[in-house]
Amino acid sequence: MNDSPPQAAGRSFRWLSLAWGAAILFWLSMEDNNAIPVAILATGASGLATTAQTLRWLQTYPLQRHYRLPGAVLFGAISGAGAAIATALLMLLKTGLHSHVAPDYTFAQMIGMIERIPLWALAGAFAAFGVALVLDRRAQATAES
Repeated sequence: MNDSPPQAAGRSFRWLSLAWGAAILFWLSMEDNNAIPVAILATGASGLATTAQTLRWLQTYPLQRHYRLPGAVLFGAISGAGAAIATALLMLLKTGLHSHVAPDYTFAQMIGMIERIPLWALAGAFAAFGVALVLDRRAQATAES
């Protein structure tokens, strides 16, 4: 039995990924040194990359129901940690591309993002756990009715 998402969902995910990549390229060309836009862009990119990889794994190794919540927590933790790493990498990339005398992002800002990996992983785990609980409850309510 093939539980893969419909073609339209795969196509939408692809277009969303391309649009997010275009937004990152647009941001790279702007003169901006605010940490909020880069954090948002990196979080979205990490979420998209983690989702794509997780969907590939789930096609090969489907999870039984009692492993879904721990799997969601792991997914969230990886996505959150990836967001912090991606933020630091995007800061480094933009600083390197623009190469001003005064860099767009300082080394201390980039290291600060790396230091936030545990916190962002925890936040991602909690967020994914919450979403998984809501989806699990919704699936139970649909099965009962």
